[in-house]
Amino acid sequence: LHGDQHALAKFNNPVFIPQMKTANIDVTYIEYPGMHHGFYFGHKASLEVVEKIVEDVKVFLKDK
Repeated sequence: LHGDQHALAKFNNPVFIPQMKTANIDVTYIEYPGMHHGFYFGHKASLEVVEKIVEDVKVFLKDK
């Protein structure tokens, strides 16, 4: 889970995630447009964004 407005997004998606997959490590990467590093109301996360994140985490954990 990561916002696309944080500097790490420039590294995670094009470099880190592909390297993890190349190493056969199961990776689920979800990027949230307009969000920074933190997903809480103080970082411009609306109720809808927080609910989406919670739902994504539930789906991820259910599949594990």
